Amino acid sequence: MVRHSDIGKWGCIVLAAVIGSAAEDLITPTAIAFVCSEMESQLRYAVNTINGSGMSEVPATVNASHSMTATDMWITASATEVTGAIAFDLGSNQEITKTHVWNYNEISTEDKTGRGAKRVDIYYSSDSEYSSASFTKIGTFEFSQGGTTCQTVETPAEDVRIVKFDILENWGYSPGFLGLSEVRFSGAEVAARPRLSRAGAAQPLNLRPVVKASGDAFVISSTAAGTASFMEIYDSRGACVRKLDCAANPAAGANLGKGFYVLRIVP
Repeated sequence: MVRHSDIGKWGCIVLAAVIGSAAEDLITPTAIAFVCSEMESQLRYAVNTINGSGMSEVPATVNASHSMTATDMWITASATEVTGAIAFDLGSNQEITKTHVWNYNEISTEDKTGRGAKRVDIYYSSDSEYSSASFTKIGTFEFSQGGTTCQTVETPAEDVRIVKFDILENWGYSPGFLGLSEVRFSGAEVAARPRLSRAGAAQPLNLRPVVKASGDAFVISSTAAGTASFMEIYDSRGACVRKLDCAANPAAGANLGKGFYVLRIVP
């Protein structure tokens, strides 16, 4: 990822450009966006899934193990809740590739790991407010019982702010309950997007993401263009998908598909 500090190195003005493949970093959610319930009386809060409590490494890595202590985990408030939902706010829009789960891991006088999530529908939203967010389903996944070690599933998605788990069933513990130990994600933070505007439109359109109708065209706004000679648009994999001659063809941003794009401006 090229940052503003690399301007001298690249010999150009850079507006959040991605050159080459983005590294996958472990993403820790910043907040719980929603939870169906939590057992507050026994300190088994939903936030325990993101605060590193019970983890052998802080900050956590996928190699970390989780404790068997109940107060290091999240559990629902009622035994009748064997399905439920929990949602994680990543704090900013991210591109995610994997989801890492340490399942419910309580073992005290008896093995209670059957309270852990078994089948889970995972959704994502680009919106920052859970109450009004629109969600897209990534897939349905099954996690093994027990949460000492991390379980990883492939969950590729772009422009992700909130990730929601709809937990369809637990592992059959009687008298019930539902819980998780810890959750993390892999991916990369989305850099600031170039500001583009629809041809003939007065207001710039932030390309995040572009949904192109047939024949639709996008142009670089004059504010973004400045005195640039040409611009390069890169996709989220770091491949240059368009090279724009600012003087000759300012509308050459047409036919961009849905996705993330970053802009490299060359004076």
